[in-house]
Amino acid sequence: MDDKAPEPERARTAAEYVAEMRRLRAWSGLSYRQLAQRAAAAGRVLPHNTLVAALQRDTLPRKELLVAFVEACGLPDEEVAAWTAARYRLIGETAGETTRETTEESSGSTGDEFAGETAGARPGNDENAADSPSADVPATAEAEGEERRSGPSAGFSRRDLLATAAVAGTLGAGIALAVPELLRRAGAAPRSRPAPSPTVGAQVAVLPHPDVVAAVAFSPHGRILATGSLDGTVGLWEVATRRRLTVFTGHTHYVGSVVFSPDGRILATSSFDGTVRLWDMTTMTLLTVLTGHAGPVHVRFSPDGRVLATNADDPAVRLWDMGDRTLIALLTGHTGPATVTFSPDGRILATNADDPAVRLWNVAGARRTSTLPFPEPGKSRVLFGREGRLMRVHHGPRSVSVSDIAAGKNLTAFDVTASSLIVNDDGATGLADVVTRSPDGTVRVWPVLPGRPLSEPWVVFAGPSGEDKNLQLGWRGDAVAVHGVGETIEPWRADTRVWLGDVYSKRHLATLTGHTGRVRAVAFSPRRDLVATAGTDRTARLWRIRKL
Repeated sequence: MDDKAPEPERARTAAEYVAEMRRLRAWSGLSYRQLAQRAAAAGRVLPHNTLVAALQRDTLPRKELLVAFVEACGLPDEEVAAWTAARYRLIGETAGETTRETTEESSGSTGDEFAGETAGARPGNDENAADSPSADVPATAEAEGEERRSGPSAGFSRRDLLATAAVAGTLGAGIALAVPELLRRAGAAPRSRPAPSPTVGAQVAVLPHPDVVAAVAFSPHGRILATGSLDGTVGLWEVATRRRLTVFTGHTHYVGSVVFSPDGRILATSSFDGTVRLWDMTTMTLLTVLTGHAGPVHVRFSPDGRVLATNADDPAVRLWDMGDRTLIALLTGHTGPATVTFSPDGRILATNADDPAVRLWNVAGARRTSTLPFPEPGKSRVLFGREGRLMRVHHGPRSVSVSDIAAGKNLTAFDVTASSLIVNDDGATGLADVVTRSPDGTVRVWPVLPGRPLSEPWVVFAGPSGEDKNLQLGWRGDAVAVHGVGETIEPWRADTRVWLGDVYSKRHLATLTGHTGRVRAVAFSPRRDLVATAGTDRTARLWRIRKL
């Protein structure tokens, strides 16, 4: 193996970039199967046959495939981020390559194993179901038209004619002239074109509720949609048929969140009544009620789903064992309401509040391991990067900075006036992406590259203007949603739209219009074909989105 790895910055086209990837594989000295095994050991999904196909093309790979590959080759965080940055640069510079790449993604030919947000990465996943994005979605009109044309009496379609003409063109004009006669003898009749498939952003279902819908979430497989309402009920809907499966009752106040466990077997619902209810998704029955908090409760599952952390308006954080649904520990020490963040491996929990300290806890032993300084806590957020690096994102009036908390070292900073901010902290781009939204509506995606202050973001969108807008990320950071936050004095003037941007192709994806009240929540299907929204008009809605 050579001393120096290939440098992606040298690539000027998508083809050159993939060539550098091939050189990187040769530099690693690993076979395709060995790379797949190393990626699996690190918790990434990298089927060797998909990697072979990606390195034989001249189009840019998907982000998840790239990161899994570069990591498996043995490169550190900084170089993983450099490879990702070079890829984003080429997407912006080579419009032709971007078009080809997007087309291949739409057809499912590039890295389809990475289409689902959790496919193959969580315990209990049904890989066949996860790898079949259309299994739970009814056939579109176009698909139905194709099926009708394939029958024994269907004759020749327009596609057959074009294909035959193309072959004839390679053999000579004489054969081409004979094509109409061949079709006439075969009994072919002119056929109308099938109805087009639903357009991007088309509304496909309206799910009515008796009260305002405040929370919405897809199951990890994308087959079930859960909705939480202000009347204390939780609805379960079958995504494929849009029918309501059941309604869970028992909460005595607003349902603020609905969260599925990583394997989809348990649904946790939290309410302003201070309780969390756990529901068995196999039997559709109540497992238990978790108590002890006051006011609205927030829940978060550990990455492996074995532990549930709950926090509320009180300073204490509770850890619950999902095996027997019992309390593991009561974590105290903060002076105000605390927030929680699990490390990627689920072994460490970080808690922070309005006091200037971050506390780290060993989850298995339920004991505090360290306390780190955390200045200006109200303007910062804690997150874990890969390899357990604890980071702080500080939201200043005219800038955003990212620092390594334990090392006390600034990683990067960028100048921006942001009215709202969200962090993509899944490590898919080496460390993290920070997404900001300015009052003029500009949405920017900033990479976190250690030691490289940036003056320009990777991606810029021109979104809807206004201060009262919320940001949300989906599909591991590949999509961003913008929707209104606060009601106006005149509710009928509230912004009822949801604006969607495709980070991968750097473009506006769709504007969802149809709600008659403010949108309270947005959820992205792990199958990448639907978006769910919930609103004050007492409905949840499903929207068709082209697979990204």
